[in-house]
Amino acid sequence: MARSTIADLIEAMPSNDAVEIAPAVEHLFALEDQIDDEFLGIAGARFVPAGSGYVIVTDARLILVSGGGGLKTVEYAEIESIVVGPGAKKLFGGYERSHALVYRNQGDLISLILPGDHDWAMRTMATAQRAHERYRLNGFPARRQTHTAEAVDFRRGEESVTLSPDQVRELDLLLTTLSVYAEARSNDDMVRRVREFTANVLRRNVSR
Repeated sequence: MARSTIADLIEAMPSNDAVEIAPAVEHLFALEDQIDDEFLGIAGARFVPAGSGYVIVTDARLILVSGGGGLKTVEYAEIESIVVGPGAKKLFGGYERSHALVYRNQGDLISLILPGDHDWAMRTMATAQRAHERYRLNGFPARRQTHTAEAVDFRRGEESVTLSPDQVRELDLLLTTLSVYAEARSNDDMVRRVREFTANVLRRNVSR
């Protein structure tokens, strides 16, 4: 039997977050069996204006599940952007609660508060941002691509630097995280530069 991705995600979660998710584990396994998505991340969430549950990140959509089992899916095709506001660092350790805003093409937005472990929440929503961006660029989930990038060759004159696929993914994650923090601090120039580099250099080379 194939290993459950949901099981892997829960096993990797910080203990407090995993405890919060525990009552919904069977529901999550059932959901994993029912849809043909690649599950990429999961985190606890508070829905604004009311309600609590968790957000599941897949390669094709966000799935918002309430504590009572209600389910709402938001396809990446419907999403204009995903903005994450990292919680401010507290004076005596830890972080304030972070939030995520999901702007939809039709003009409305979905607001989420991320009450769990700061690093886990940030990692999960950075994964959502990358998955949405890849969907937006390709028009379909990354797993359905017909091409594979073995390496990226960045050239300046006669010099070149070759990155492995793992290094490309790490660079993509670092740039996404930088963009998140720059946006949270209203550094529009940095956000623009990161996005232009990612779209025009990194992902253009990867898609070749």
